[in-house]
Amino acid sequence: MIFNTNMKSTFSLEKLLYALFAAYLIAIPSNAFLNLPHLGDKLQLPEILFLFISIVFGAYFGFSKTIHELKNWHFTAIDKGILAFCAAVCCSCLVHCTRASILEMIGLGYLMTFYLMMRLFFQNTPYNILDFTTRFFVISGFITAVIGLGGWFMATFMHIETLTARLYINYPYLGDVYRVFAFTSHPVMLASFMGVCLLVLGIKSRMNPKNLSHFEWIAFSCMSMVEILTFTKSIVALSACFLWLIDSFFYKNHRWIPKIITVSVAMILIFFVFMTHFIVMDTTKYDALPLEKRHFYHRSEAIPYVKIGNIYLIRTTYTLLKQNAFKAFLQHPITGLGGGNFESFCGEQKAKGLYPNYLETFDPHSSYMGALSELGLLGFTALMYLVFGIFTTFRQVKKNSLLSEQWFILGLGSVLIFMASEAMVTDIMNFRHYWVFFAVLSIMDTKCKFTKPL
Repeated sequence: MIFNTNMKSTFSLEKLLYALFAAYLIAIPSNAFLNLPHLGDKLQLPEILFLFISIVFGAYFGFSKTIHELKNWHFTAIDKGILAFCAAVCCSCLVHCTRASILEMIGLGYLMTFYLMMRLFFQNTPYNILDFTTRFFVISGFITAVIGLGGWFMATFMHIETLTARLYINYPYLGDVYRVFAFTSHPVMLASFMGVCLLVLGIKSRMNPKNLSHFEWIAFSCMSMVEILTFTKSIVALSACFLWLIDSFFYKNHRWIPKIITVSVAMILIFFVFMTHFIVMDTTKYDALPLEKRHFYHRSEAIPYVKIGNIYLIRTTYTLLKQNAFKAFLQHPITGLGGGNFESFCGEQKAKGLYPNYLETFDPHSSYMGALSELGLLGFTALMYLVFGIFTTFRQVKKNSLLSEQWFILGLGSVLIFMASEAMVTDIMNFRHYWVFFAVLSIMDTKCKFTKPL
């Protein structure tokens, strides 16, 4: 615990810091809310709150106490993985020093600093990290869902388009649809956050509807609607994670049901990866021309490397991005292109006629392929070390945690499965909600080793 001669001041700062961490968690999905002069969308509510957290954290802990805590730091497997990944990003930045790579390094430093401050605070105060996580993820999810639903209803029924819902023309399979953004930068990010909030609510209720309060039922309904209205494929991965939750809470000691559920989860996730990277289209029933003009497909005459009758298996942008990412890795195998430089690489490929001009330039849409292309073998190895550290820490916490914490640990596996599956189709290393879970796991691991009840 923290000792201070001015106990009243310390107590006030402690409560203020707790409130700021809670506000940060609630503000996580507000990453496209502000558009400031000279800064654009680079400074958002979470970053503003981070500045306040840093100030109050410094006043509460003080320099000498912080140094003392860091000297006596218990390194978890996640800590080591994060340090390895940060070192790989820094090495790649030194080799390929560009504005994008420097910003990538600064952004990762910001997330790592938040992770460290959250760890230090909850390890040295009596606040229950499990209660904090479940309570404020549900609150944040509900607020975000209400904002998103409001924007979608305004756009769909009143034809008033806002930042919270935007029209996508000729969206695959669905045609013209309004997709919910809320205040996130993209529906994929919103679906990721909503998915985690829904899983947290499932964990909190132990997958028993009777354990949900009236507010939690309303929150669950709103968040489920928004998850659907993002029209992202993550809902498929989310269904697999809920199957895993059901298995964890009800059938973990059964003889054969867990095996059936495990196989089902694996099959669903394989289908999730397939439907993200390929589209099956019947050319006799669906006109491909409008979609060719957008960025979803490759040119129709070059698409069907698999053709059965009138059915074409079409590569999506996700597939083409990963193909280009692998090409970048082959050209820069050790340190990669440098963090954040993949979009520039795509631009160069377009200029040479080696990448479709009509495709928008994105990141590789995969944490794994992103690390391979931008950080090379060095970064990819570090990322795999971090993944290994996350699941190692999870197993240790599951084995050593108190009986009163088992409900959370049983369900946490579903969040990790969701995270790992999302990492195949998007870059999750910038998703702040997963860094919160990194901190939660490390806090639980540390407190288990020192037998301190949460």
